[in-house]
Amino acid sequence: MALQLARKSLDIEVILVERTDRPGRGLAYGTTCAEHVVNVVPGRLSAFADDPNHFVRWLHRSGMLPAPESFAFVSRHLVGDYLAEMLGAAGPNLTIVQDEVTTLNDTGAGVEVSLKSSPPLFGDTVILATGHGWIRQYPEPASVPPDVPVTILGTGLSMIDRWLSLRTSGHRGPITAVSRLASCPTATPPASVSTSMHQLFPSADQ
Repeated sequence: MALQLARKSLDIEVILVERTDRPGRGLAYGTTCAEHVVNVVPGRLSAFADDPNHFVRWLHRSGMLPAPESFAFVSRHLVGDYLAEMLGAAGPNLTIVQDEVTTLNDTGAGVEVSLKSSPPLFGDTVILATGHGWIRQYPEPASVPPDVPVTILGTGLSMIDRWLSLRTSGHRGPITAVSRLASCPTATPPASVSTSMHQLFPSADQ
């Protein structure tokens, strides 16, 4: 949202308040596990609606574009790196403040935004984009003894993430996923080995 507003007009001053030192990543793209991948192809992950292949070209320049014979999905941390780079290059009308908002006050002429560690900010409009920080955090995989049985409640994408994290950390014990509906995630078929890079990522070289 901040990126889109800053890009819309240089007359709009945008201040993004982010309590971490990793803006643009959030819960999904803040993972450090390379095996955590996005569930859509790169051609649908551009930060700009009017330039759908922007992320594809960024991957190409970074040398991270998947090979034609691989699954057409990339690690989520790459999307976070991409968004962070776009925010950093947004222009002089976007300022990122590392802090935490404590209160909002309608002054009648605008909004006063009080911060935990910095002087208050003032603006005409405030957008609340708090993400998923309220979600309960899982224990670090390295803190789980490698041979103990693990039970994961749920069989969605979060379960896949936890399983991948445990496997990557060397966990050897049995892992059981429990679903109230006795359902499993729907698998996406791999890209055909005969599919060319151009077919997977149209206009990647444009």
